[in-house]
Amino acid sequence: MASGQPDKVRTATAMLIERALAIKQELAQSSTTTRSPPAVTAAPHRAQGGKAAAAGALVPWRPPTAGIRGGAPPPAWPRQRGRPPPPLPPRPSRRPPVPATPWHAIVGLSRAKTALTDALTLPARFPATFAARRLRPTSAVLLYGPPGTGKTALAAAAAAAAGLPLLTVSAADVMSKWVGDAEKAMRAVFQAAAAASPSVLFLDEVDALATDRQGGGGGGGDGGGGGGGRGSSGAARRVTTELLVQMQAAADAVAIHGPQCRVLVIGATNVPWALDAALRRRFEVRLHVPLPGRTARAALLRSLLGATTTAGGLSAADLDAATAATSGWSCADIGVAARGAALAPLREVATAPAVRVAGESLGGRTRRRGGCHLHHGAPAARRYVPCAADDPRAVVDVSPASVPEAQLLVRGVTAADVAAAVRAGSASVGRAEVERYHRWTREFGMDGS
Repeated sequence: MASGQPDKVRTATAMLIERALAIKQELAQSSTTTRSPPAVTAAPHRAQGGKAAAAGALVPWRPPTAGIRGGAPPPAWPRQRGRPPPPLPPRPSRRPPVPATPWHAIVGLSRAKTALTDALTLPARFPATFAARRLRPTSAVLLYGPPGTGKTALAAAAAAAAGLPLLTVSAADVMSKWVGDAEKAMRAVFQAAAAASPSVLFLDEVDALATDRQGGGGGGGDGGGGGGGRGSSGAARRVTTELLVQMQAAADAVAIHGPQCRVLVIGATNVPWALDAALRRRFEVRLHVPLPGRTARAALLRSLLGATTTAGGLSAADLDAATAATSGWSCADIGVAARGAALAPLREVATAPAVRVAGESLGGRTRRRGGCHLHHGAPAARRYVPCAADDPRAVVDVSPASVPEAQLLVRGVTAADVAAAVRAGSASVGRAEVERYHRWTREFGMDGS
């Protein structure tokens, strides 16, 4: 039995080889008959035999007019299975829009506004003076602070004041599971910004793009760096290195080609202590965007509630009470409370059990039946206000849900609505976090309030 096993193995191997040769011949014949022109075939590759023949049978035919304007499109060349195609190069003719956020929409932060004005407006206003005095414009600005303090709005307002387009990039736009694609996307981002230069490149949550490569963080007191575990991976280190190289190249381009090809990089982060030390150095200006102070909170409440309050508006005492109750709140927290106060009149109308006529209509008459008002007149002239179900002025033949919005009179926001919304809200930033930002500012940054 043992002596017959080699013969069986040789027989099976010969059958497999014969079958493989037959399949290869069928593939070669089918590819030869479907290709045009017939002169371009895989016969030269098959003549070499072995692996060259198999590789030659899979070489796709490229028409001679491929890539020429008016010719046939090039074929889809084989690539790794499941791998997305590389991103298209940027189009310089499509300039990104300039944001429409004005400076007066940013409450407070006078130092941050001055620093961004110096970085954006002055180099464009005095290019000859900068060149004569060998002044190098600021190439990168870091905005850091608690969440909801207006860092993104501050970058948009700065770009709008300078009349420059704003390109916003986050980690989701750059990161990829494929090796090398994140670095390519990072280069494409800076190429797109350079094609639209002079422009502003805003890196949102820059800590997710480039963490500390050593894993130790920097500053911020106790608690270490944060993000050190992510910084230990090879992919994160490569992305951080590519970002450093591109930022340095953008800064050098201004010195070589002038301010017309300038790209100002603005980064925003909530965890500045997680940034790499070299990236921290690239951001020449590091501005702390703190929580709003008492004056800023009062101005923010007045701005958010100005169009919704009653004719008399909020009194100075009511505004002072709301301002004192929102101490330690961020701009986003105050916005939530203002929205809650503005929704109180709408909630009252939506849940009203009945409505009554707000006033006499043009050419209409009101007659009483059973203690209730029945209003007869032009439907477009009728105006209703919510009321209780036992109100003698309630209209019995009109359901509150059937009244169009244009015929409803919604009252303004009162001091009671503001007080109730402030009591229902709370701060989203803790005192320990605020103190950590202050420690990092004393060590590496500057106050932007």
